[in-house]
Amino acid sequence: MRVDWSGIKLVIFDVDGTLYDQWPLRLDMARALVADSMRQRSFDTIRILSTFRKVRENLGDERSAGVSSEQFSRTAKDRGCSEDHVRTVVERWIEQEPLSRLRRRRTRGASELFAALRRNGRTIAAWSDYPVEPKLSMLELQADLSVCSSDPAVNRFKPDPAGLQLILDRTATSPEEALVVGDRFDRDWEAARAISVPTLIRSFRKNDRSPTFRDFRDRVFAPVLAEAGHA
Repeated sequence: MRVDWSGIKLVIFDVDGTLYDQWPLRLDMARALVADSMRQRSFDTIRILSTFRKVRENLGDERSAGVSSEQFSRTAKDRGCSEDHVRTVVERWIEQEPLSRLRRRRTRGASELFAALRRNGRTIAAWSDYPVEPKLSMLELQADLSVCSSDPAVNRFKPDPAGLQLILDRTATSPEEALVVGDRFDRDWEAARAISVPTLIRSFRKNDRSPTFRDFRDRVFAPVLAEAGHA
């Protein structure tokens, strides 16, 4: 399968696992968490984060509304602690600590592709279940529009397409004029499929559901880079 770039006016990027290599970062963070737990002589932080991630996955599977508060209340109830404590742990270990490690994990070719898309006059958006702007800043990438699934205007995790629909509405773009670039079939592809937006999924394996790519130097992006004079 190929991507027909000729009619694409808006490219919507997932962030985690798409704009940077997620598994090496997770290994980095696992080492840091274990070291911190040994110093604290407690694995409470690791347990809270593990529960928090599971809760978020469940909220996505359930297509639940109100996720911005529900993710913390469910985790707190499960772990027997306060919501404020969960928020403190999440803010440090999910939102803050990984930031300084992001730049060296940036997906190859990301900067060149963003520059080419902008030079071609295409709109760039970023859509994630986690806060977007701090990560884009550390990755040295700039989007014209960014949406987080826990924003009040969305408040639903992927694969609910509410965040994607918001981006289309704010940019006055029809589904066939947009392209979602992500890394998860069960989240990014499923959300895009729900409202008929074409997709391009980062994967080391081909898949009948969508064109795939390994990094942004892949030949699927060659027409965009060539159009901008990068190839």
